[in-house]
Amino acid sequence: MGIKIRGIYATALTQFCVDHNLAILLPSGSIKERFRDYKKIDSPEAVDVEIRDLEDHQGILLEGKPDKLDLLVKLIKENFFDAICRERKYGQYYAIEIEFPYLAKSVLDELRNKIMPTVPNHHRLRIIASELR
Repeated sequence: MGIKIRGIYATALTQFCVDHNLAILLPSGSIKERFRDYKKIDSPEAVDVEIRDLEDHQGILLEGKPDKLDLLVKLIKENFFDAICRERKYGQYYAIEIEFPYLAKSVLDELRNKIMPTVPNHHRLRIIASELR
């Protein structure tokens, strides 16, 4: 499955995808550099799911093919126990909003810390001052 990821959770979610052997497509420059040793970074596969921040930065929006969304949401629910999922449908197109409460953000911090030093509560702090990147 090919995943395109953007936003404040990109490093943590890329690590999550790497841990589950998913292809990362069209990565940003910093993600490409951080994961340069991963075989499936910048893969030529087709994008099945796109992930980006929710407007309030409390979670993510997943858009893509329904069967691929179902698989990715299942993985997220299994690993982020307090994640809140809401499905939206636009004609034949599906989107799923996933909010990350406290425990989920802590798991995201741990995933990011595998790649680069990450302070505790990093993702909660990023929401507070997301414009000060």
